[in-house]
Order: sequence, then C-alpha cells, then structure tokens
Amino acid sequence: MSSILDSEWRYRASYIPFPLPVPALCQDPLANPDTTLRFNSDWAPYLLGAMKVLARRETYFGTDEDIDCAAQSAQDWIDNVASQLGSPSFPPAICGYDFVADGQQGWFLQDPGACGPGYFGEWSDVLGFTGTCLWCPAYGITYGACFIEKVYSAPIKIYRVSAYYSLEKGSGTRDEPAGIYVFNGGSLVGYQQQDWKAFTDGGDQLYEFVSGPGVMADHVYIQLRFDEYNGNVSCGGMLDIFRVEVEAVVDTCT
Repeated sequence: MSSILDSEWRYRASYIPFPLPVPALCQDPLANPDTTLRFNSDWAPYLLGAMKVLARRETYFGTDEDIDCAAQSAQDWIDNVASQLGSPSFPPAICGYDFVADGQQGWFLQDPGACGPGYFGEWSDVLGFTGTCLWCPAYGITYGACFIEKVYSAPIKIYRVSAYYSLEKGSGTRDEPAGIYVFNGGSLVGYQQQDWKAFTDGGDQLYEFVSGPGVMADHVYIQLRFDEYNGNVSCGGMLDIFRVEVEAVVDTCT
C-alpha cells in the first residue's frame, strides 16, 4: 500500500514553478519596454499569490547582489500591482512542516511542567516528535502523549490544520480528550477533539481541524494521547507526529 506521503502531500507545501533556478534579472519591472496583461478581476489574488515566488531568493541563480536585486525588484512589482488592484486578499497557502526531513521548523513540545521532560513527548531527528509512556508521580498516572505547538508572531487566518502520525495505541484505561486546538490572544477559537480511544493504530494516519470560513489565530496546539493508566503500570504504546500542514493566509511559510 502506498503512503499518503508518496502522493501530493509530500510536495504541495512549497511551490517553485521552474525545474531549476533561473538567472537573476536585476531590472526595474516597470521600466520600458512594457506590455499589457488582461485578466478577470476575480483572479487578482491568485495571480498575486503566484507572483510571490518571484520574490524568493531560491528562485534565482547568480551573484548574491544580483539575486537580492531580482528578489527585491519582484517584491516592488508585486506591491505596485497590489496597490493598483486595491490590495485584494491573498488565497490561503498550504505550509508543510516535514519534521523528519527538515527539523522542528518552529514547532515545540509543550512545557512538561510537574512531570519533567518526556512526559508530553520528545524530539527525534529520525521520527519527528515522538511519545512513549512515562510514569508521572505528580499526577499519579502513567501517561503516553505527544503535545506540540506553534506560536505565530501575529494572528493569521487558518482554514485547516492537519497532523500526520503513526500510532500504536496501547490499552490504557482512562477516557481523555485528544485533538487539535487553535487560539487567538489566549482564547480558544476553534478545535477538533475526540476521545483518544477512537484513534486507530497504524502508520501514515491523518487527523485534521477544518474551518470552512477560517479563523484568526496566533497559536496552534496539537494534543494527541495514546495511553493512560491510573497508577504506575507498564505501557504498550508509541506515537510519532512526523508532519503537520497548516492552510492559512500568509505571505510566507514560517
């Protein structure tokens, strides 16, 4: 059976329209000779979004000075076009965070608090964010979980958060919620939650929070549990969160 990461999930988070970098063009994009392009106004935010790639340094090859000039010239051009079009809203982008291939990328484990490191998971450059069962005397339970979060510098409009994971659930005895939660200014503005026992075992699993109209948020919190017992007993579960995608209105994925 093919993995979901063998399909479009692997590469849709980042888009460069050229098979190889193109020569850096250090020229005023508004200078003569010029040309005229006509299109339906409903396409304006999509075309502006597609033009964003021209302001990225990795699009070009050349000297550092020429690459900086080309990227800045493209950004000036985009800003000029946006101002003429009334700064239409950009369509949402899909930001992919592949923890195994690219590292943590601004995602962090929740503060372990009274139970110490590892209680809410650990970081592994092989598995991504991973959790195993640990005894927590402060709470009197044995616990298996992986809680990760990302805090943005300013609110963004989020339409979807997807967590990709592999799970061996174990056979815990307590009913506890797990899910994806989004906050803005410390207030919960959206979530998808279910009892952890409803999750199924296996690799390449997907759990999502989806908001049709989108929500403004500055904090994404993913709380997945897989084993919990009253008392200090042996555990039989493991969880790896190896990729997260956030679909949101952003200029760049950070």
